[in-house]
Amino acid sequence: MENIWKKYVNIDILLLFFSVIEAIYLIYMYNFFKTTYSVHHPFEMFITGSLDYFKHPIATGKYQNKICPFGKQVSWILGIYLISRYWLKFYKITSIEKLCKINRYISYGAITVSLLTNLNAFIYLIPILLFEFLYYMPKIC
Repeated sequence: MENIWKKYVNIDILLLFFSVIEAIYLIYMYNFFKTTYSVHHPFEMFITGSLDYFKHPIATGKYQNKICPFGKQVSWILGIYLISRYWLKFYKITSIEKLCKINRYISYGAITVSLLTNLNAFIYLIPILLFEFLYYMPKIC
């Protein structure tokens, strides 16, 4: 019984470590990463409209961050969530089923919003989504 408990704790600590790495990566890519490359689709301008809060550089060729102010703020919220879900699970604040449901909703929401508004944001999310769907969710859910 004690060996199972040690294995369970080690998995939790490993998942916390990866969640911290995910959060740092997400916050860095959305707030500080700069590039000259820009990937976009023609409907981005129509979807984001004329609001400055959703505007991001499209095909400027300049070395700059390609994420809008909305995406930058959401990256901090998602980063905090990625780390706090460990505490929600560890201290049994919410059930595993509820946590898995929340995780899926957040993942699918991030996919949808990033695909509709900014393909750069979606590309930056790919490593996190792969980890979530191929490693985190199968281990937890």
